[in-house]
Amino acid sequence: MGTFWFWKDPSQRRLLGAVGLYYLAENMWQVLLLWRILTLTHSALWMGAAVAAYTIATLAVGIAGPHWGGGQRISTLAVAQAFLMAAGLGFALHSALSLIILAVANGWLAARIVPSLQAFLMRSSPVAELSRASAAYEFTSRTGMLLGPLIAGAALAALPLVWLFAAIMGLFITAAFLIYPLGGDQLVEPHLAEATHASGFADTLRIVRADPFLTLALTIRGLNNFLWPAFTLAIPFLALHTWHAGAFGYGTIRSVWGFSTVLGTVWLVPRLTRHLHRFYFLSWALTGMGFLALALSAHFTEAVIVALVGALGSPVVHIALDTHIGRHVDAALQGRLFALQQFIMSALALVGLGATTLALSITSPQRVLAASGSVMVIAALTGLALWSRQREPGSKSAPGFGKRWPPAKSQKPVDH
Repeated sequence: MGTFWFWKDPSQRRLLGAVGLYYLAENMWQVLLLWRILTLTHSALWMGAAVAAYTIATLAVGIAGPHWGGGQRISTLAVAQAFLMAAGLGFALHSALSLIILAVANGWLAARIVPSLQAFLMRSSPVAELSRASAAYEFTSRTGMLLGPLIAGAALAALPLVWLFAAIMGLFITAAFLIYPLGGDQLVEPHLAEATHASGFADTLRIVRADPFLTLALTIRGLNNFLWPAFTLAIPFLALHTWHAGAFGYGTIRSVWGFSTVLGTVWLVPRLTRHLHRFYFLSWALTGMGFLALALSAHFTEAVIVALVGALGSPVVHIALDTHIGRHVDAALQGRLFALQQFIMSALALVGLGATTLALSITSPQRVLAASGSVMVIAALTGLALWSRQREPGSKSAPGFGKRWPPAKSQKPVDH
């Protein structure tokens, strides 16, 4: 059965179509936000504030869970995002502060939708096909990440801002239209509501502590997300001042990075399905080397080639974690765990954002990006060494690995 067998099922086509359009809209908005802040202020501090504003709501969602707050359907929240874009047309076009306020509101909705989409896909897929389901999600989401920056970069260079806001609004509405008829887009399914609401942040942490792979993988992911703002903030400066490529060049680098992840999903992931855990760490090492090589690129063409190679392994990170959660965590708790993953990513990225902003005020973007890439490689290889030791016969952590949480009496460990 092929990796993208989901496309044969009409309901899965609608779901994956909604995922692709949603990520397209989100990535167009992120490029619009950062580039508009940069052109209004020419300040790394304001850009850092914009990224912080966009991600800060994720921290609250990670603690409370995606079901917390108004609206209990994914489609409802997507429509709310469309209304926010419409509001942005009225008050945020020429004000950096207004854009940041808009980013807070939109970030809160996005932080609830993304883990809910992931949990929706996991619980609606056969257990034997979870890795393929995750690969299909990765393919469609990465396609949105690929096209979003490219379209936004071209639009920023050639069209009025109003058109870009309107396009993003239309994409949110279309995604909501696709997913609404599926009937399972509740943030918490009715038969899982009691267990989901009864569980808390501490219960989610216990799931992680009970699973050696999750503990190590989320630790490495947190560290690398602390380092990721170096890419977010350095690339616009490099595109503008070092590569002299402007807005379109910035969008192109982000899109090429996204294209590489799509290519990795189609070509690389099917060859690694039996070794996802090991290549989880190796893919982070490849990403770190990509950061380092981008920092050393003197010309735009070199940067494009580096971006194409550097992101090839990125899909493995998401597919390995999503598949592991789908196989070993009870459906009622998966949404919370995906939200916790977002919380870890965003919390440490927020701290890293402050550190990166400070570093950029002291030294060059090239040095900041190179240092971040180097640490990422070291952390990934250290994680791989620790994981290999955990998997050795006689390791204290090995016997408990692979059990589903909460454990069922008849549940047998899944072999890896």
